[in-house]
Parts: sequence; structure tokens; C-alpha cells
Amino acid sequence: MRWRQQIDRLILAASALEAAIVGAAARAFDNMARSATRQRLERIAIVLRLGAPISVREWGASIALGLLGLCIPVAAMQLFDNIVPFGTTFQAAVLLVATIGMAVIEGGLRFARVTFADSMETHREAMRSGAALARLAAAPLDATAEDGAPARVARLEAAAERAELRAGRLRRAILDMPFVLIALVAMAWIGGWLALAPVAVLVAVVALFVTSSMALSEAARLRDSHDARSDDFVAECIANIAALKGAAMEPFMTRRMEQLLISGRDLEQRRFQASDRAEDLEPMLEAAIVLAVAAVGGIVAMQGSISVGVLAACALLAGRVVAPMARLSAAAQRAVALGTEADVAFEPPGERAIRAETAPGELRVDAEIAGGSARLRFEAPAGAMVAFAGRDGARLSAVLRTLCGLDLPREGEVRFAGVAMSEYRAAHPGAVTYVSPQSELVTGTVFENLTMFGHGGSRESAFEACDLLGLRPEIDRLPRKLDTMVGDGDADGLSASLAHRIAVARAIALAPRVLLLDEPQSLLDVAADRAMVAGLAALKGRMTVIMATSRPSYLDLADQAYALDGDTMIAMTPPRRARSAGAA
Repeated sequence: MRWRQQIDRLILAASALEAAIVGAAARAFDNMARSATRQRLERIAIVLRLGAPISVREWGASIALGLLGLCIPVAAMQLFDNIVPFGTTFQAAVLLVATIGMAVIEGGLRFARVTFADSMETHREAMRSGAALARLAAAPLDATAEDGAPARVARLEAAAERAELRAGRLRRAILDMPFVLIALVAMAWIGGWLALAPVAVLVAVVALFVTSSMALSEAARLRDSHDARSDDFVAECIANIAALKGAAMEPFMTRRMEQLLISGRDLEQRRFQASDRAEDLEPMLEAAIVLAVAAVGGIVAMQGSISVGVLAACALLAGRVVAPMARLSAAAQRAVALGTEADVAFEPPGERAIRAETAPGELRVDAEIAGGSARLRFEAPAGAMVAFAGRDGARLSAVLRTLCGLDLPREGEVRFAGVAMSEYRAAHPGAVTYVSPQSELVTGTVFENLTMFGHGGSRESAFEACDLLGLRPEIDRLPRKLDTMVGDGDADGLSASLAHRIAVARAIALAPRVLLLDEPQSLLDVAADRAMVAGLAALKGRMTVIMATSRPSYLDLADQAYALDGDTMIAMTPPRRARSAGAA
């Protein structure tokens, strides 16, 4: 069992070396100034991570491959130096058969290693993609507002390309890198100074690689930026096609798209040229090392310093040096070519140890809202109804998004039940719901929207919410009642008032602990407005309700009301209570 202990020690040493290299690289990046060069190197480093830890089987296969890679050049040296001049035909045949057998075994080991690595890394990349989507869904709105939907989709799709890099050429190249050094040492041992020939070529090619990578990285960055603008333009046109057609803007949009296509063509041509020049480095590396060894070795052999067998062995060892370096070069070039899509480094959402509290949820706010400098300071007991009024609708929307944890406060904190609201909301899905003035319905039936396809409120709670807001009679008048399709252009003519109240009913059906309504009176006619006020009045004491509204009928429902005047929050008396006090 001593040999197993030795292998285990070797594996541990290799793992420690890998960890030390990664740590040193991380420290080097931390010490570097934030520059365009560092950003390019970080982009490559993100993609060049190994992904899944290297297993014992992979290390074992790599060690066996490295040893076999040394045996074949030694066999060639024996063939040319001893058997061809002095041996028999039988000896030559035995050596050739043994060499072919070693080559077959090497091929089988390489195939097994590739199959195992591909399977493991593909599985891990699928798990990473799921974690990336989970983090994207849980991220604050202000963290994703700068990126359009096409950019987010492109980043998620980059996981497959990262899997190909990590499980393919890159992983095999890194596993074989220790044996590049061993091959160079073997060349120096049998060929002397001949080992300097491939080293000199490697230094020259690395310099060319850095230069070409800079050009390719810049071309990829410009192309990615242009693609993001083009995708956002197309998505915006599709989303607002009715308004564009109504304003007769088709010619303008067509010309704009033509301009984007022309500029994109020029950038794509630039990226192709940079990519082609970079890809030419791989065959250049192979040819340069082989020619350098052949030329220098031929001269040394003609002088009698080395034999023909040693020259043949050094040529084969040079091939062992070229293969991993070529794979590493190709993987690095691919990493650069991925551009900003290679920056997909979503970390899985951290596990939050938040206990399901049994005490009433009290809301405590002392925070500066995102997107402004207004300072909010108030406390609301569980089941309270709080209203914010003001002339700036955008500022009121920012207040509600900050209160519900969708936006992080610029300063201070919003706490519910003793926990930061953003963390509470992430740990308790559905416990905090927010309804915006432009709440849209998802493609599906009215019933599927009310229950969120079975992942929202129950059937009974959905019907109760509809009754609360007086929706049942209007839904019954629809062509197919609860089975009416909505959300896809509203083909069945759903009114904006009805769609908004369905969105509010959907939020109420979740039975949240905190319900935030941004201008609940928007888009409502007189009858619908009265039904909304009556429904909200029935919610008092059942859940904490926070509204942004300036309509007196809604302010009258509030237990606490505040006016937001610029950056100042002022406590106000609801209109009905003020009238009662005046009459007294």
C-alpha cells in the first residue's frame, strides 16, 4: 500500500500547489490598480477557473499519461540508437509493438479522462446556472436596472460555453501542465542545451499572445456593448409596437436599425480579424517549437554532440510541451473572445439563518431612500395602514420600493420583525408583496394569474380577494370568465381598470404580512375606486398595508399618514380625522 500512500501525497501536494497559485493570483489582482488591463485579466481568470475540483481519478489518469508520454520518446531513442544500428529485426518488432501498445493505452486513458471530466463539469455548470438565476431573481431592482433583459439572458447562456472551456481543453491543459516541466527537464537531461530551444519559442509566443489578446479583448468589448444596445432597441420596439405604429414612427425605427446593423457589421469584422490573428498562434506555436528543436538539434547532431535517437526523443518531448500549451492558449483566447459574457460569476445566494418569528411583525424604518436624499423615520405596528402622499410620484414609488426591500436604502435600514426587510423578503417568499401602478398580468388565464399557476395564493384565497374588491361580477362577464386569456396583448379586451384590480387581488391572495400598493387608485373608474377603498378597509388589522396615494378617500383609511415634500417627510392628519377635529 506504500504506492497508494505516495500517490495520495502527490495528489495532496498538487492540490496545495494549485491552491497556492490561485491564492497568489488573487492577491496579485487585489494589489493591481483598477485598470483596463486588470479587467481583461479578470475576465480571462473568471472563465479559466477549473470549476469542479480535480478528482483522484483525473489525477491518476494524468499521472499515467505523463509517464507514458515519457516512455514513448525513450523507446524512440532506443530504437534509433541501439536497435537500428546493432539489434535484430525481432527486437525492433517487439519494441514497435510495445510502443504501439503504450500509444493505445494512452489514447484510452485520455478518452476516459475526457468523458469523466465532461460529465462532472456539465453537471456543475447546470447547478451554477440555476444558482445564477436564483440570485438574479433575488437581487435588488437597482442592482439589475442598468442591464436589459437581453443582456441578462446572454449572461445566463454563457454558462454552456464556460462548461466547454472548463471541462475541455482548459482542464486537460492544466492537468498536463506539470508534465510540461517534466518534459523540459527530460529534454535537458538527454539533450542538454537543446531544451532551451522550446523555452525561447514559448517566451516569444507568450509575448505575441499578450499583444493579440489585448486587441481581441478590446474588439470583443466594443462588440458586446453594441450588441447590448441593439438587443435593447429591438426589445423596446417589440414592447411598444402599438405606440410606435400609432405615432407613425416605422420609418425612423427602420433607419435606426439599419444604422445599428452597419456599425455592428464593422465591429464584427474587427472582432473576426482579431480572433483570426489570435487563433493563428496555436499552429504557429506548434510549428515554431518543432522547427526550433529540429534546427538546433540537427546542428548539434551534425557536430556529434547528440545522437539521432536523442534528436528523435527530443522532438517527441517537444510535442509533449506543445500540446498542453496550445490547449491553454486556445482556451485563453476563447475566454477573451467571450467578452463581457464571460463575466458571469454569479455566486449562489447565501444561506440566511432567519427564524420564522411568531411575534407580530413591527415595521421600523430609519433609512434614506434609494435614488434620493429623503430620510424616512417611523414605526408601524403589525396590521397598521400607512399612507404616503406627495406631488412627486416617482419619489413615492422609490419610497415604496425601498420599504419593501426591492431597492436597498442609500443609508440606514428598513427592518421588519427585527430583520432587514431585504433579507426577510428573500427568506419568506410571498410575505412582502408590492403592486406597482403599471402592474402587468402574465400570459395565461385570469385564474392562473390570480393563483400564479398554483405557486401563489390558494383557490379559496383568490376567490376571497376577488369578492373583497368586487371583481367576481366583472370576471363573470368576460367571454370565458376565469378561463379568459390575458397578458398576451389582451386579445379579449381586458380593461386597464380590471387588469389592475386583478393584480391587486393576486397580491392579496398571497395573504402577505406586508402589502405595498403604489397608487392603488390608478386606472380605476368611479365604481372600481369605491370597491377598492371598501376592500382595503376590510384588510385593516389583517396585514400591514403601505400605500403611496394622494387621494383623500385612501388617506382616510390610514392609521399613519405622511407627506413627502421634496426631501422632507412630514407627519400629517388624514382628511377625515382633520375634519372631525375641526368640527369638534
